[in-house]
Amino acid sequence: MSLCINRAVVHFLNKERHKEIEKSSLRADLLPLEDSTVISLIEGVIDTYGKKGNSLQYGVFDNTGSHGEAPAEIKKYYGLEEDNEDTDFLALTKTIMKELHREARSIGPATGGHILFIDYQSNNARFLLVAMVKQKPGFGMKGLNVEDLQYIDLGKLHSAARFSYMKWEEFLNSSSEGKEGVCYLTFIGSRANAESAQYFVRALGCKAGSPSAKATKAVVSDGTKFFRSRVELKPYANEFKRKLTVYLTEKEASPHDKIARLSDVVEVARSLFPKENMEKVESLVEELFQHLNSEEVGVPSEFNVNKNELKKITHITYQDKDLYINFDRGDLGTDLGSRICYSDGKLTITKLPEKLKMDIERQLGLIKDNGSKETS
Repeated sequence: MSLCINRAVVHFLNKERHKEIEKSSLRADLLPLEDSTVISLIEGVIDTYGKKGNSLQYGVFDNTGSHGEAPAEIKKYYGLEEDNEDTDFLALTKTIMKELHREARSIGPATGGHILFIDYQSNNARFLLVAMVKQKPGFGMKGLNVEDLQYIDLGKLHSAARFSYMKWEEFLNSSSEGKEGVCYLTFIGSRANAESAQYFVRALGCKAGSPSAKATKAVVSDGTKFFRSRVELKPYANEFKRKLTVYLTEKEASPHDKIARLSDVVEVARSLFPKENMEKVESLVEELFQHLNSEEVGVPSEFNVNKNELKKITHITYQDKDLYINFDRGDLGTDLGSRICYSDGKLTITKLPEKLKMDIERQLGLIKDNGSKETS
């Protein structure tokens, strides 16, 4: 990964669980990027972001005006492009700290921590990452000096959000309809997260925005491609697709919980991974999760199953002015034992439902309207 760090700073949100929030500690200058401790911290946070323990939701800014100044200030900072200064970056981070303070003060269980802000480029794409990091167990440091940063635990990010400049450009240049499919924000958080964690997402003005149709299609197509791209998994690709569509169908039909989860998807895959090497199994599980949750594929950690997209995946449909046909892909085969057999350019349908048989025979005059058979 090609990484270029433009600017970084750390502040401290001073809030303990079930206690009154105190004044935030704000660092007056940027972190020194020539310091190895600083670089180690920044690289560790960037590397941790989006890993399985910190899975991503995709979204956009909430433009209802109910989430404070953060979205407007982030856009303003971006609009400065190459002309922005260190003071502009510091001003932006202090605005976000004010919003975090405002959101956290009314949430009793909410906790604070070190808030790290990073303006960086990775593989020629520019990002703004805001991450809450906690201290390692046994340390009570609240300082903002470089030497204090070595006591921050990088094992798991408590909360984080990232703004993609490249995706924002794509959003701005898209049609009104196309904008619906572009998510320029990612953030750590799920519908299951407690209110104590969601204040961070609200403070930055994030809202989930990944279209359910896009997520439903991608989880099946890219998940199946993952299997087919590996020699040891290729024989199980069709079975994975079948099991996955069963899972999605059950979720879509559920009256209580219609939310599909990537954690469930990788468990479907795990059941098919060869078990000779359990270490390899865990590696494949992590790799599949990372692949589907990546910004390239864009499947969020949780999403609603789209009924129409699911039907496209599970059924073959054709319609013109003279013909409409729709059937389950699982019924199609090339042998006569298949419910729908394709051979020599023709479809043969067997095991017809009794009512359909009667409608056909009535139309052909083979039975009377009362259902009795015609006799010659």
